[in-house]
Amino acid sequence: MNNPSPAAKPRVAAKVRAFVKRQIIVDARFQLRQLVPLAVYCSLLALLLVPAVFYPLYRDAKSDPSRIIRAFLSARMISFHAHFWPAFILATVLAVFYAIFRSNRLAGPLYKLRIVLIQLAEGKSIVFRFRKGDELREFEDVMNRVAKRMESLSAGNVRQLSTIQKRVKWLKARVEMQGMETNEICKELDDLLKETGLN
Repeated sequence: MNNPSPAAKPRVAAKVRAFVKRQIIVDARFQLRQLVPLAVYCSLLALLLVPAVFYPLYRDAKSDPSRIIRAFLSARMISFHAHFWPAFILATVLAVFYAIFRSNRLAGPLYKLRIVLIQLAEGKSIVFRFRKGDELREFEDVMNRVAKRMESLSAGNVRQLSTIQKRVKWLKARVEMQGMETNEICKELDDLLKETGLN
């Protein structure tokens, strides 16, 4: 049987941790979906600023009777645009980076959960650890308990299969050597089923 050695178990867990720490984008589709509300907010803000702020300023600048004041207001409008839009774009970019970083704190644990569940399904046992600051940290203890329980059930199943194998071999040897009758064989099989809890 190919049971992983004790030395191999920490190596698996370390590989998962190292992979997640090095990457900001762990699950691109999930993390990009987290940016949708931010993209909607920034787009709406930019669209609403045009009729609510920029158009009234532009209209007032054009309608002033004094040519000097119109020129002054136009220059102020250009200066306002030159300062506002770079600041708005910079704030949006910083917000995107922050949102991606924060989504990593959720995508990373979900990635680890998926890896651990796959490894549990394959019969491997690993120690489950989240990074400090990760979301879903309450699942760390639960998953470690599940892993221990699965390991315990797996060991119990191996012992049970070994017992069944020995009893079947013993029964086969008796049939071959002594020529047991059908009702005796059925009784032995019934006893075996009762002992293993399969009846």
